[in-house]
Amino acid sequence: MRPRIGPSLAVLFLVNVLNFYDRNALSSVIEPLRHEFHLNDTQLGGLVTTFTVVYALAGLPLGRLADTGSRKRLLAVGVAVWTGLTALGGLAVNYATLLVTRLGVGIGEAVCTPAAASWIGDMVPATQRARAMAGFMMAVPVGLMLSFAISGPVAQAYGWRAALMLAAAPGLVLAPALLRLTEPERTIAKAAPGGSFQTAAFWWIAVSGALLNFGVYSFSTFVRAFLTRYHGLSVGQAGVWRASAPELSASSAESPRASRATASSARAPTDACSWPPPHPCWPRCRHSRPSVSRPATWPPPSRS
Repeated sequence: MRPRIGPSLAVLFLVNVLNFYDRNALSSVIEPLRHEFHLNDTQLGGLVTTFTVVYALAGLPLGRLADTGSRKRLLAVGVAVWTGLTALGGLAVNYATLLVTRLGVGIGEAVCTPAAASWIGDMVPATQRARAMAGFMMAVPVGLMLSFAISGPVAQAYGWRAALMLAAAPGLVLAPALLRLTEPERTIAKAAPGGSFQTAAFWWIAVSGALLNFGVYSFSTFVRAFLTRYHGLSVGQAGVWRASAPELSASSAESPRASRATASSARAPTDACSWPPPHPCWPRCRHSRPSVSRPATWPPPSRS
């Protein structure tokens, strides 16, 4: 039976949204974790580092399985594993148990991209494949934004454990949904001589991706803790700010109206806590630590 492209792409999109939602849920609650388990920043960073290493290493054999086995079963098992261990992370009693659950989440999530990319490659005609992959990858910013906007406020209202439990809940629906899909037949593509590892383009992509993610993950892990510690924002406020920040950046880069608004805001009166910009969900911050050295205003006032 020929697979229906629309429903399959929709489910794969939602799986990838959940992939990035759950991956970043822990960094949204990093400050409550630090206080409850009395952790330092090295230990907090270690949670992300070990996850990333395991995720990268597990992706190689799991990608091999995606090439030879059932992709829908592999994806369903991966979703069940990473969401189940995300929920178990909410029951952690110390740093060690939390670390073990994050290692398991890394193994489960390593299934998503190779299996889904192989699935889409076989299901969608070559003339439409780039658009299908672009739609699939749109799940990355959507998942990130939802994780930031939801996990922080939930952690503030109900505790960080509830935030992790909520992050795991969609897996109860998505894992069975994957098993109901019809997997496409495999196509045989012409391989590059010597395999992908022998091509220069592969290594350029790999190295540039590693450098990009080094900066992105470092910033993403600690930016909410920075906002909480040095700008007086609550955990929920920091999450909402982080969720809206990429959208604000994209709008200011693409929209002439946003550019005029930015220029106008540069002439408006500012105070010592004018960065990050105020969000309508909370009052302006006026109690940041005086010991922190930073510019009085940002952006600087226009001279015109």
